[in-house]
Amino acid sequence: FPTNIEVYPEKEYFGIIIISLAGPILNLEKLNNYEEEEIKFDLETWNGTDFFTLQKTLIFAITKKVKNILEKEKFTNIEIEVL
Repeated sequence: FPTNIEVYPEKEYFGIIIISLAGPILNLEKLNNYEEEEIKFDLETWNGTDFFTLQKTLIFAITKKVKNILEKEKFTNIEIEVL
């Protein structure tokens, strides 16, 4: 959705609301102990949307398709971490 930032009225900004939710992280204990680096969740709990969150986390997940678009279009103020 379009949004305005009063300090920078000449620039165009957009917000996003993510409402799709997938299941919890299955290997959280191993991640916390640095035994694994890849986040695992049950793909059957994901509805295939390009933007989603993981249950009981603050993780905003995106598909590779979205990652490629964001990088190609040179979006700013975003950090993408491949897990």
